[in-house]
Amino acid sequence: ADIAEIYLKNGFPVTDKVLGEAIWSKNYNETLVKKLINKNNQDTVVKNWKDNQDYSLFMIAVGSDRIELVNELYKNQVDLNYKNQLGLTAKKISKKYWFDTLETCIEMENMVW
Repeated sequence: ADIAEIYLKNGFPVTDKVLGEAIWSKNYNETLVKKLINKNNQDTVVKNWKDNQDYSLFMIAVGSDRIELVNELYKNQVDLNYKNQLGLTAKKISKKYWFDTLETCIEMENMVW
């Protein structure tokens, strides 16, 4: 079973370590990771999570072009201007890989309905 599934099933508290393991799991399941993020208002854990190279969860989602996860994190008001040790932001990562996921989220947020 995937770590996200185990934590959700047993109601264990989500830590940054668990969230990282769920994201990098070979059995990555976007739906389960989103549930972990939303479990018990994990905003602080999600916003402060960094991997061992100082990439934020949001940067990883953008760099992996995981559209649903990017949307979910963007709605949770992650810091778009956070810079890792290399001076990269999520926007720079998005442009580097030619992904338009982040720009789409920003445009949708700014649309007048």
